[in-house]
Amino acid sequence: MFDRLHRLLLAEVNAAGRIDWSRAIVDGGHIPAKKGAREPARPRPIRGRPGSKHHVITDGAGTPLAVLTTGGTVPDISRAVDLVDAVPPIAGRRGRTHRRFSVLLADTGYDSARFRTACRQRRTEPIIPQRGRKHITGLGRLRSVVEQSIALPHQIRRLAIRWEHHLDLHDALVSLACALIRWRRLTKQTTSRSC
Repeated sequence: MFDRLHRLLLAEVNAAGRIDWSRAIVDGGHIPAKKGAREPARPRPIRGRPGSKHHVITDGAGTPLAVLTTGGTVPDISRAVDLVDAVPPIAGRRGRTHRRFSVLLADTGYDSARFRTACRQRRTEPIIPQRGRKHITGLGRLRSVVEQSIALPHQIRRLAIRWEHHLDLHDALVSLACALIRWRRLTKQTTSRSC
């Protein structure tokens, strides 16, 4: 049901011309977890932050397209390809459904030759600064929309801390929160046109 709602709202946002197909942006955000909420154990213990992490991909306007939840110690790069592949085909306009973006923006946490190759195989050009090299001017300003999209669900009190032990319950709440964000953007656009 949540997957259907997700696709329907994305189609409505796309039909209203509110999806920026010029670029996609990826990033991850950490949340604390209580009540024994956890991910499956990793092969070896890793020092880092306990809790969970939301890996998010948005369009250029900051519309959340897909969210994956992992343990708090999971590096962003380990789920990067899965995150790109999690974007569903988006209807709403005449012709074929859309799924791919021209470029993908990310921070140095996604610096990997394998990930760059995977993006290019999916007809998306990665723009990712390399560690130890000069930063890309203006990239932080373009990437700020994904950080806002990560912060919005975390402002909902139920999602500021992960209380659910089972991942499917938590993912359902995250999906509902993202649907509310898309709905608000859609109704905001409709209201501004009618004024």
